[in-house]
Amino acid sequence: MESAWSRLGVLGAITVAIRLGFAAVLPPRFYSIDIHIWERVSQILMSGQNPYATTPLLYYPPLWMQVLFVLGKISSRTNISLAHLIQVTLTGVDAAIVVLTYLLLRNLGIASRRAFWIALIGIALNPISIFMAVEHGNFDSMVGLSALGAAFALVVWSRGASTSKWLLACMSIGLGILAKTVPLVLAPMLLVRWRETDWASRIVGLALITLPTLVGVSVLYSLSPHEVAADIFQYRSAAGYFGVSGLLNLVGGVQATTRYSQVFALIALVVVAGSAVAAARARTVDERTIILAMVLLLMWIPALGSGYGAQYIGWTLPLLVVLFAISAGPLRLSLWVFAGVALATYVFEYAVIPLQDQATRDVLSPQPAQTLFRLPLFFAYLAVLITGVATLTRKSERAGLDENRNRLTARQT
Repeated sequence: MESAWSRLGVLGAITVAIRLGFAAVLPPRFYSIDIHIWERVSQILMSGQNPYATTPLLYYPPLWMQVLFVLGKISSRTNISLAHLIQVTLTGVDAAIVVLTYLLLRNLGIASRRAFWIALIGIALNPISIFMAVEHGNFDSMVGLSALGAAFALVVWSRGASTSKWLLACMSIGLGILAKTVPLVLAPMLLVRWRETDWASRIVGLALITLPTLVGVSVLYSLSPHEVAADIFQYRSAAGYFGVSGLLNLVGGVQATTRYSQVFALIALVVVAGSAVAAARARTVDERTIILAMVLLLMWIPALGSGYGAQYIGWTLPLLVVLFAISAGPLRLSLWVFAGVALATYVFEYAVIPLQDQATRDVLSPQPAQTLFRLPLFFAYLAVLITGVATLTRKSERAGLDENRNRLTARQT
């Protein structure tokens, strides 16, 4: 027990020390546009105005606005810059992620020493995670923490634990939706063992998923209905910089990306509905399938979606680390490739490009240039998605054969 606590302490300390050390020496000129947006939003909040009504800068449910309000108050009373407070906050999120990652790995049967090194390298020392928390300054790691918490609860639930664990998964996804709506795509995973829940639990679970966001957004909507409808309900990520939308922009321009954006909502609905049917029909779902399915549900959106942000890696990074630890064969190989390509891409984007002169940065900033230098990352995404879907398909086929075999055995006896 003492050894486990010491490992958790070391993981948390290293995570915090590296990020805060990097924050202390990073010049403000390296900060992403997002940090400057948060500074503007905080100024509006400190002046007593509603940033949803006065700016088009917030596209999410209100959790992050509330965080910025608190950080803005602390900044005004301590003279600590808002940027540094954001970095401290996101460092805290990363510390929670590294601890939860280690605990989930141990729960999945990974030896303590191996779990420590995987969490250390995959989260604490991961340059991508460090760039996101300190240099980029967006809060997508909160989505990653939400997904990780839901996965942990569902893994325990899949082993026959009490309904309270299923409700914890509902709560974790609900809090993630309060940060950004994307964790909605994970809702189908809550249908694992759904037949073993009673109606009261299902009603409470539905409330945990939906009520925090519904209440928060309804307040915003009552204050500024037109702006909330336009900025939250109709929001689409920036198109033309990566993946399918980037390639469509290269071939067909804005018209092609606009058309794809119009049909993408239907594609997403089909994917989520299909996943819900598959999860509901499955009598048993093993823990590895839960982790893999959650990774795929989050990972396909940046690669095949109608828009992209480099910070979206934060949605899947914790679960990718866990999946790497429990995978083998082609899937493990695809994760190795993804890790290498992603590391090279993010180092180039966050360490190399900012050091270049303005002329070079101007060459690399247009949509076509960004699409092209991220093309290897897109292919790495596709490799994980393809091998992941193939793995799930094989698991489903084997489960079907086993179920048929069991039925025949039962009839014969």
